[in-house]
Amino acid sequence: MKSRLLVIISQLFFNKYGNQSFYETLKGYSRNFELILITAYDKSDDFYYKPYEIEVNFDIEIPNMFFYNIYKRFCKLFRKIKSKNKKKNKTEKDLKISKNLVNQHINFLTKLSFEYKNRVLIKKVREVINRKDLKKYDTVYIVAYEIGGVLPALFAKDMLDKSGINNVVIAKFQGTQLGQCIDETTGNMNKECLKLFPLDLAVFEKIREFDGVIMTDDGTKGDMILKKFGVDNILFITNGIPEEFIRNLEIANNGQIPNNEGILNLYTISRLIYWKRVDLAVKIASFLKNNIGYTGFRLNIYGKCSEDNEYCVYLRKIVKDENLNEYVIFHGGVPYPKVPSIHLSNDVLLSLYNITNVTNPVFEALYVGNHVITLKDPSTFRVFGGNECVEFFERSSDESQIIENIANFIVKNAFKLKAKNKLCSKKIITWEDRISREIEFILSTCKKD
Repeated sequence: MKSRLLVIISQLFFNKYGNQSFYETLKGYSRNFELILITAYDKSDDFYYKPYEIEVNFDIEIPNMFFYNIYKRFCKLFRKIKSKNKKKNKTEKDLKISKNLVNQHINFLTKLSFEYKNRVLIKKVREVINRKDLKKYDTVYIVAYEIGGVLPALFAKDMLDKSGINNVVIAKFQGTQLGQCIDETTGNMNKECLKLFPLDLAVFEKIREFDGVIMTDDGTKGDMILKKFGVDNILFITNGIPEEFIRNLEIANNGQIPNNEGILNLYTISRLIYWKRVDLAVKIASFLKNNIGYTGFRLNIYGKCSEDNEYCVYLRKIVKDENLNEYVIFHGGVPYPKVPSIHLSNDVLLSLYNITNVTNPVFEALYVGNHVITLKDPSTFRVFGGNECVEFFERSSDESQIIENIANFIVKNAFKLKAKNKLCSKKIITWEDRISREIEFILSTCKKD
């Protein structure tokens, strides 16, 4: 019997503080296929794992990223100079970021980076296909991971078709920014909104050329978007809890991490960018302390917070202005192996994102038995509605009302929120379950006639 080959093509790699979904994908696929990863990986950046540090059995093909490394250093220097010339005391108005859209801020340099990575990936794809003896496989499976892998994957498909090699081409997305441009009730698309995401739009216009698409059900309405672009063969599935998380959770449990008995530990764990609305959590802390007079809490903020991060500067300003230094603690970025310990040592996750809150931290918090306070939207309620550990609050244009409602709820229910609840983890799948579904979908997908 011939072995099965799967090639993943992506502009991404997994770093020490994120991209866990990519890591779990590679790990799961490597157990079922002979696996090759073609990635535009910046080997010079210590922020990323080195290939030899990764416990996944696969071959890695990395194009020459020399010019990209020069570009990256230039951008880093440019940001540093720019940040020195900006006001240090940022206000919400200064940030000039929309509260309603998660815009990727496309500019010339972003487009240049995207196009450059596309070109070097296509060059590497050509090299790999010409070098490898692919005819020994019954079928070569190609997976484009996120939008940066789409065009190189279609190039690979074209080469394999011309060589007479049987292939199946799949796209995999961890959600989509285009979900902000569709009305969940009417299904109508906002064309002006679509213009804000030119890279995503250009890619999705080619998505019908794939044999199937795996889309994460993360609340960004990916299934609706795919159908709008003419895709019928879709696996729409939520994220799961990784084996590594479960293993490290057991270790942390055995270590008996202190939970600061008597103090209610609120927390956020995410990148510190505006649309994740950590500022709402800080304002809730302010209301608890300054308006209600409740001091039996701490707000722990986990996420890399550097001086050139305007949003982080803004958060620190709120803390200083509202005299919250004793109550709001910035802990910095957290390597993934330590994430279970973070959840165990806290009580209530505040997940107040702009668009949706079907996120990995929410799944993880519930798996540990923590309570979650979040904002209600159709997707988040569809996934977590009925879970007694998730408290939903209505979205409102009046943010002061949201802040007051959540703060009052916390004070009235502090004792209940402090207690871990085993029922929180009900109906949450593991990554092993999810990968099994993905493998089944990939193997059952036939080429279009």
